[in-house]
Amino acid sequence: MEAKGYTLKELAKELGISEHTAHMRVNRAGIEPLFRGAIYPPDTLDRIREAPMGRPPKKPEKPPKAKKGK
Repeated sequence: MEAKGYTLKELAKELGISEHTAHMRVNRAGIEPLFRGAIYPPDTLDRIREAPMGRPPKKPEKPPKAKKGK
């Protein structure tokens, strides 16, 4: 019986990234392997391809309010 899914090596090759990066994205997306053989579900490729990468942008700082003078 052959499992349907992806290995980290296959995911990395499809996305053009390193295996380590693929592993980090899979972990960040909370995807668990189907079994101990580290085969991930068939929808894994789409889920990590659509995941946001990097840190979220910083919120712009509000300028300080001008004090009213005499």
